[in-house]
Amino acid sequence: LLKRYWEAEQDRRSKVVYVEREFLFELGPHQVRGMIDRVDLTPEGKYEVVDYKTYPHVATEEELKSDTQLLIYGLGAREGLGVEPSYLSLFYVLTGEKVTVPYDPSGEEALKAKIGSVADRIARKDFKPDTSFCPNCDFRRTCPHSVARA
Repeated sequence: LLKRYWEAEQDRRSKVVYVEREFLFELGPHQVRGMIDRVDLTPEGKYEVVDYKTYPHVATEEELKSDTQLLIYGLGAREGLGVEPSYLSLFYVLTGEKVTVPYDPSGEEALKAKIGSVADRIARKDFKPDTSFCPNCDFRRTCPHSVARA
């Protein structure tokens, strides 16, 4: 995998601007924080937000257009890093495939409303988390809902 990735990177024409870059921005009474795997600057001068995935399922472009995590990264790049993303991409390490879609900022207000609503519910402790993620969650030892508190 590493050899294939390294070889593919030799042909990359874009410039890596950020790797594992944290973003932080205010949203009402909340702070939104995340970590973007990579931001590239294309030869055309456009920014691409890249997220790496290690699972084998490769999303379609249609799935990517509504991928909440990736959309939050696009918003985080704009709001937290001052970078205007033109593209959002998922790079699948296992298959070596990359799926890219244009970033559409027209959905940002709806996304902010969704993030704000979830954050409000979390602040009120009015949520039921998906416990299937507990074994991999950073909060598994302290979360009262965790099935992996051992």
